Amino acid sequence: MAEVIEQSNLAYEHRDRAQLEAMAIDQANRKEKEAFEQQMSEMQRILEEELQLTTAKLKPDPAVTAAEEAARAEAERMAVMAAALAKEKEEFAQNRQQRLKTFEEAFRKISEATGVSDVDQLVSSFIANEEQNFSLYSYVNEQADEVELLEGQVQEEKNLHRSD
Repeated sequence: MAEVIEQSNLAYEHRDRAQLEAMAIDQANRKEKEAFEQQMSEMQRILEEELQLTTAKLKPDPAVTAAEEAARAEAERMAVMAAALAKEKEEFAQNRQQRLKTFEEAFRKISEATGVSDVDQLVSSFIANEEQNFSLYSYVNEQADEVELLEGQVQEEKNLHRSD
């Protein structure tokens, strides 16, 4: 009986840890994606503004050599920003790919341990096991309550026989 309780408790602990890990990874991924998208949109906005300014300044006017130099410098700055943006995008994609590999590896290990390779079947199996564990846990609690009640009755009977 104690072994069943221990197995039930271990199953609940494993499930809770897995759920917490999945939620933490999901939340971190969402935050990272939001920050990346915000940074991308800000850089895109700056890039578009700079390109508009550069385009407006690039109209040929021989009297404005300083303005042309500033526009060229600005275009170079925008090119550097675009390269930095592309590099960040690549790093984000690599990070995401690494996370995907981590999830795939975890699923592979679970699949090997359980012999189940279908995600839906694995989820169904975990749910069924959790329901069975809860049922066993409830049964054990009921039995413990009944044992406690019976022990109390036995003690009362012993007390009655001693006082006789």
